[in-house]
Amino acid sequence: IPPEEAQTEPDLYEGPALMDHMALQKYILAACQENGGGLRDKPVKRRDHYHTCYCLSGLSVAQHLNPAGGAEVLGPAANKVEPVDAVLNVVRSRAQAALAYAQTLPPVSTSSGEA
Repeated sequence: IPPEEAQTEPDLYEGPALMDHMALQKYILAACQENGGGLRDKPVKRRDHYHTCYCLSGLSVAQHLNPAGGAEVLGPAANKVEPVDAVLNVVRSRAQAALAYAQTLPPVSTSSGEA
């Protein structure tokens, strides 16, 4: 996407829900947490970095991409996580900062001198 066409705040929700966002939050918070920290994909498994990352990303998507609009958090406010860029799997503010930085760089040229 050319920088001038990139959206800084994408439309977060359009169309019918693809998942039950509250049920996903409930599953992650109730079944995926390990007492010593970290997250796992199912209760019988052990925690690991991979599933911790993707559970947090899933929790963010479930909280911020919901039919009601805005953030809808299951349980106390402490359960709220930052919104992520669902494509890059990075906190949205960091993705926006990276895009802003990239826009300050000169165009990349090929060996033939074309941009």
